[in-house]
Amino acid sequence: MNRVIKFRAWDTELKFMVDPSAYFVEFDGSVWFNNTDGIDSDYLCDQSNKLKLMQYTGLKDKNGVEIYEGDILDIKKGQGEHHKNVAVIFSKGEFLMEKYTPIRLVNALKGEVIGNIYENPELIK
Repeated sequence: MNRVIKFRAWDTELKFMVDPSAYFVEFDGSVWFNNTDGIDSDYLCDQSNKLKLMQYTGLKDKNGVEIYEGDILDIKKGQGEHHKNVAVIFSKGEFLMEKYTPIRLVNALKGEVIGNIYENPELIK
C-alpha cells in the first residue's frame, strides 16, 4: 500500500490557507515559499517561521473529505445523538484525536470534518 504524503499550510501572518502550489517542503522539514511578486519569479525564500504545516493523515471522513492534522472533527459517539468535537494532532508517531484515540478509528466513529484549529478555533471547547 502506498501512502500519500501531502501537506496544507496556514499563513500565520495573513490568516489564510496557502495554495499548495505556492510552497514546497524539503526533506529536512524546511518550508520554501515561491515569491512570484518579485522581479525573478524563480526566486524562493524561506518562510518556515510564517507557515504552519498540516500533514494529510491518509484518511477521509464519512463524506470523503481528506483529514489533515489540525482538522476539527465532529464525532458521533455511540448509537445516540451525542456528538463531540475533537482536534486531530500528531503525537508519538501517530495521528490522534484528543491525545488518546487513534485517528484510524474515525470511520468507525462516523466522524466528519467541520473545520480546523486555525480558521474555526471556536469549535473546540
